[in-house]
Amino acid sequence: MKLDKDKVKKILVIKFGGIGDILLSTPVLPNLKNYFPEAEINFLTVRHSRDILIDNPYLSRAFTYDRTEDKSWCLLKNIRSQKYDLVIDLYCNPRTALITFVSGARYRFGYTFRGRKYAYNIKAEGRGGKVHIVEFNLDALRQMDIPITSKELYLSTNIVHKEFSDDFFNKNNLNSEFVIGISLTGGWEAKRYKVPDYIDLIKRISSVYDAKFLLFGGNERELADCNSIKEAVPDRTFISPFQSDKISCFHDKQMQYGYRK
Repeated sequence: MKLDKDKVKKILVIKFGGIGDILLSTPVLPNLKNYFPEAEINFLTVRHSRDILIDNPYLSRAFTYDRTEDKSWCLLKNIRSQKYDLVIDLYCNPRTALITFVSGARYRFGYTFRGRKYAYNIKAEGRGGKVHIVEFNLDALRQMDIPITSKELYLSTNIVHKEFSDDFFNKNNLNSEFVIGISLTGGWEAKRYKVPDYIDLIKRISSVYDAKFLLFGGNERELADCNSIKEAVPDRTFISPFQSDKISCFHDKQMQYGYRK
């Protein structure tokens, strides 16, 4: 099916996964906005990854879903009530395929994964593992002849973030130091570097560079790993304050599984 640009006034992008997965899908948004400047663009993701979308200038609304708390029928009902013209499923698992199909959108994009083709009337062959994930996501737009004018990732920062980081660097006398950030996050164990390996890495780098290391953790386990590393190399490491509860959002009254900017 060929996309008629003039019939697209409301768009939903669907992408589930971790924070990194969502960040790598953000290049899709400016290209959509450039091609459909008057369209409302919404985003559906899982709740634990929603923060990456806060203050994204290309989005009108962002909704979240948590399968451990939210009922699927409520999700399907509310997505359909939004009356989208175009739904772009960048995740294409059985659940998101069903969401796309039930949305009632005139145009429904997805990749040709087995058992999910029924949900889409605009399809592309997934090049997963063959190209960078940003290019994989942008293939959705290429399939619809939407020009790619940007491949930039988007992560918002504001005055609160700057003040927080400035205060931390000032208190720890890090402004004149060469600081290397180390993130201990990772959704899968196979993606996680082990604590002894981090300690060895820090010592190896320190033998070459006069550097300090700022450790980041996203949950209690990762914070515990940060503390273990600091105990091993206390003169080189600093731990970023644990801020998981510092979130500003509220549940939309109509979309009880979501939040609005």
